[in-house]
Amino acid sequence: MMRLGQCRRRRPDLRGVFFVLVPYSWFQILWYFYIYGFLGWCSEVAFAAVAHGKFVNRGFVNGPICSIYGFGVMSVLLVLGPLKSSFWLLFGGSVLFTSAIEYLTGWVLEKVFHDKWWDYSKRPLNIKGYVCLEFSVLWGLACVFVVDVFQPLVAKVVDLIPKKLGWALLGTFSVLWITDNIITAMEIRKLPKKLRALQAIEDSLTAISDEIGEEIYIRASDAKDRSMEVYTDAKEKGAEIAEKRAENSLMRRSELLARRSELLQRREELLGDLDILVPAHGIQRRHPSNEFPDKDWDDVINTNLNSVFWLSRAASNIFKAKGYGKIIMIASMCSWFGGKTVPAYSAAKGGVMQLCKAFSNDLLQYGINVNAIAPGYMDTEMNVALTDPKNPKFTQQRYDELTQRIPAHRGPAVRLCGGHPR
Repeated sequence: MMRLGQCRRRRPDLRGVFFVLVPYSWFQILWYFYIYGFLGWCSEVAFAAVAHGKFVNRGFVNGPICSIYGFGVMSVLLVLGPLKSSFWLLFGGSVLFTSAIEYLTGWVLEKVFHDKWWDYSKRPLNIKGYVCLEFSVLWGLACVFVVDVFQPLVAKVVDLIPKKLGWALLGTFSVLWITDNIITAMEIRKLPKKLRALQAIEDSLTAISDEIGEEIYIRASDAKDRSMEVYTDAKEKGAEIAEKRAENSLMRRSELLARRSELLQRREELLGDLDILVPAHGIQRRHPSNEFPDKDWDDVINTNLNSVFWLSRAASNIFKAKGYGKIIMIASMCSWFGGKTVPAYSAAKGGVMQLCKAFSNDLLQYGINVNAIAPGYMDTEMNVALTDPKNPKFTQQRYDELTQRIPAHRGPAVRLCGGHPR
């Protein structure tokens, strides 16, 4: 009978402490161990298949489980999981932690069984062949991927497994895994094989792992062959593309030279009685700036800017000899505020405005006037989409916005296109 004021001391709830330190149930821990152990074995077999050109049953035991991967990943999840909010802390901790596990495991296996299960002695920056910088960095990156990306997916899959079925499978896996480890140790230590039933299980495990391994080897080899085929095809196609580009470049250069010859011929025709030059020609190409083709850019710049320069230069020499003359260039509203989907046109018209200033500064002393006008939108074929109600791209709102920009609001856009009323 307890006295007043007295109370019994409660024993600490060790289960609560366990789940604080280990945020996983035994069901989850065991499933994670076998899943990552199997995936590690698959990766080792695939690596050996690509590196050596044949199937090699990697790992300590004969079954398709690499225990070091299971223990290693679980250790990383438990120890380094709280660091997932920081990439560099998680990466650095993973490099150091996995290197320590790999070094300790390799050392123990060599001391117990007098053989090295892996050897990095020929790789740079290794420590007694147990670890090397190259693979430590790879383990670090792999751990970051597992903790941040892969583990949440594995957790969702494990949560979908029914508990009764899951425990039954875990019991079977555990019996097979323990049996495999015992028999493997007996083989390595050359101890007498007293358990014939265990040997039968061992043979079955070996057959299963060999079958799975052969399939992984075939797939890895096929992937390697396909990658070589893709590389060869890409190399050949790259050569074809380069050759085609060279041909297109030569063709493009020939076109530009031909156009220049036509302009030079036109300049010769201008020699004579010339008082005023109005280079009012132009074209338009519409594409988003980040998708604008090179050919369309060259066409617009050559037509809307370069030709204005060539013609103005030829005319100015004629005017200079006469002592007078006028050059009236056609600028645009895009000379000031640019445009949308018309980067080449905006660049050309901005260039025309600056070209006008440059020519005016140089030619004013010879009695030559150089001006530029920006008349706004004109109802030409170039702007039919903006002014023709029959065009599917026409909108009344856009048309009203354009007509409101006309000085003095003198009605609809001026029609200059051939065949249209003036």
